Amino acid sequence: VESLSKCLSSNNPAILSATVAALGNIGTVTAAKALEGAFAAGRESSFPALYSALIQCAETLREGGNCAAAIEIYKWPAHLTPQFQEAATRGLILVGATNALQLLAEALHTEGNAVLGLVQRDLPGIEVSGVLCDEVPKLSVERRVRVVQALGVRGDARAIRGLIDAARAGDKRVRLAAIRQMAATAVFVPVLSELAGDPAEALAKAAQQSLASLPGP
Repeated sequence: VESLSKCLSSNNPAILSATVAALGNIGTVTAAKALEGAFAAGRESSFPALYSALIQCAETLREGGNCAAAIEIYKWPAHLTPQFQEAATRGLILVGATNALQLLAEALHTEGNAVLGLVQRDLPGIEVSGVLCDEVPKLSVERRVRVVQALGVRGDARAIRGLIDAARAGDKRVRLAAIRQMAATAVFVPVLSELAGDPAEALAKAAQQSLASLPGP
């Protein structure tokens, strides 16, 4: 690591890129410290690669059981750039950091959509679904629709309850999104049957269509 660290000051882009990638692959605390030190050079063009390598180090440390070191790295880039905030938030949640769920809640209120993909694909767990459900009423309508769609993909018990709540009351666009997420899922038959008689024609029709998508006996 020491010899590689010296190459971080290289003016040759190819050497710098290869060095950053190598330190990320090494993934030790020492490698991470070298990467952190490289920011002092102030070459913004290299920052994305440095952030990515730092996250790679944190992932290696987390998977190896060094959670304390991983948390310190995850916290560092998370507060410096939105670009890798989602990756750092994911890592903090997976490692069980105390403020991780609060960071997720805050990320839901940002303009970026990466966090929405994150909660659909990479962060299982009823606690995460709980955060989504708690934040839904506080978001813009457009953002609420996206989070409701994420709840439909997640499909755990807390997500199911949140989806039902979203379908029963609130903005029509959010309710419609929730109803559509219930298609072809038997657990939603009671609420869809209820909503099939909703006074709002569009909602009632959507509920009927979701019911019709259920497989036959």
